Amino acid sequence: MFADMGSKPLELGEGVTMLVGKMFEGLYELDNQVNMIMNPTGKIDYPAQTCKDIKMSWPDSKNGDYWIDPNGGAIGDKMKVWCNMTGDGATCVYPLDRTRRSPQAFHKLEKNNNFFGGLENGFSIEYPDAIQLRFLREHSDRATQTFTYYCKNSVAWKNPVGDKSKALVLEGANKFQFKTAKWKNVIDGCQTNSGNGKAIFELNTSKVQRLPLVDFMPRDYGQPDQEFGFEVGPVCFL
Repeated sequence: MFADMGSKPLELGEGVTMLVGKMFEGLYELDNQVNMIMNPTGKIDYPAQTCKDIKMSWPDSKNGDYWIDPNGGAIGDKMKVWCNMTGDGATCVYPLDRTRRSPQAFHKLEKNNNFFGGLENGFSIEYPDAIQLRFLREHSDRATQTFTYYCKNSVAWKNPVGDKSKALVLEGANKFQFKTAKWKNVIDGCQTNSGNGKAIFELNTSKVQRLPLVDFMPRDYGQPDQEFGFEVGPVCFL
């Protein structure tokens, strides 16, 4: 009997120790969650507003896919992006896979609607979430994007004598038109207007509301020996 009584204080002490230990574990977990909310990692449960925010909080972060929530509301509308952590932390959003490229092919000349989205078998370039993109622009000072035009006997920028009358027109957000005929530098592998090649158009602007690209106007196509295709890179905001 006395032995049993003597063991009860010991059992009580062990219980208090376990309870205190669990309390500290709970406090540690709560502190960790608060830290994740204040300094989000970009993991699926802790999206940041931009990749730059992740880089500032976690400088050793690697290039790759992260989750962001630019509007800062409930995380149910978070979106996956690619973060360039070796640079300044640019947030890059890819077009939807089904609209980011089109293989090189013949296209019948359409006189009533010259944009690719209006051509037979054409389409507009689409992105994951227009609302989140709008908020992402508000957090950004600069936007970049690359458009590649694949050509067969089709001018993309200059013709063989340097004329730009058939230069592509790129359509950005809010119907803004980038008239590439006014540009000074393009990586132009379509100028010979003979055989296959490609032209690369690089956009870099502080007017972030003009990107991403959503369509383009080909100007030299429709002949039996002419083909074109394209590929759109991610739009990156910084």
